[in-house]
Amino acid sequence: MVRAQRARYSPYVKDQVMKRYPLCRTTADKQVLADELGIGSVSKLYNLASRLGAAGQDVEPGEHPEAHSSERLRERENPDAVKFTRQADRYLKSEFGRRAIEDIAYHLHHSETAILYRARHLNLRKSVKYWRTDKVARWFGMSEEDFKNLASEGLDIHPLADMRGRVKIEVVSTSSLARWLALKKNLKLLREQGADEFFIREIQESVADLIAHKSEFESCKFLSHGHVCQNPFADSWGLFCTNNEKYNAGEDPHCAVRTLHIEDLHPEESV
Repeated sequence: MVRAQRARYSPYVKDQVMKRYPLCRTTADKQVLADELGIGSVSKLYNLASRLGAAGQDVEPGEHPEAHSSERLRERENPDAVKFTRQADRYLKSEFGRRAIEDIAYHLHHSETAILYRARHLNLRKSVKYWRTDKVARWFGMSEEDFKNLASEGLDIHPLADMRGRVKIEVVSTSSLARWLALKKNLKLLREQGADEFFIREIQESVADLIAHKSEFESCKFLSHGHVCQNPFADSWGLFCTNNEKYNAGEDPHCAVRTLHIEDLHPEESV
C-alpha cells in the first residue's frame, strides 16, 4: 500500500502557522489563515499546526515575542492607503477586549495604531484619557527621554506607582497631546522624523469629536486603548477590564480603586 505523502510547506508557511495559529479562535479565523498561506483547508492547517506543536495553544497577553516587540512600535501605515477587509473587521470585533491589541495587530498584518484607530471607528472603544509614554514616544519617532522633556512644553505626564511606591508606567494625557499637536511647528517636526500618522489622527479626531459632543472619553481614566487596566493599585492591573452586558469597561462598581486620581499615584519612598 502506498502511503500518501505529506505536503511540503515552506519555512515561511511553517513559521506563520507556529506564530499565528494560536491566535485563531474560530473556524472562520483558521480558514482565513489557511487561505492566506495557501494551505487550503482547515483540516490541513490543523494537521500542520499539530505537527509543529502549535495546536491547542493560546497566546497570553504580552507573551508573543514578535507582536509585543519594540520594533513593532516603529511600524508605519498610511491611513489614506490602508484598507480593512471584512474578515479583518470580523476578527477585530471578535477579539478586541479578549486578546491583546498587539496580538490582533500582528495577526492581521497591521500596525497597533492602525488597529486601535479602526477599533474606535467600529465603536469597540472610545478615546482614552491617558496613554503610555513609552508607546507614544515610539509613535512620535523619538526616544522616551526626549519625549518626557516635552513636559516643559505643556505635556501632562504622570508616573504611576504601586502601593510600595514603585513606578510601574508613566502616562501622558490625551488633552495635552492634542494641545501640543495643535501647533503647526510641532506637527511639522513629527512628520519630518517619521511619526505615526494613524496615532496623530487618533488624537486629533478623538479630541475634535469630544469638543463637538459626538463622543465621550472612556469612563475610567486608567483604561488603556486595548481595554487593559493601567491602575497599579488595582488587583486587575494588566488584565482586561470588565466589559459585558452588565457593566461597560471602567464602570464596574466592584472596582474599589477606579475613582482614584492619576495624580494620586505618584511615587513615594519604598516601604
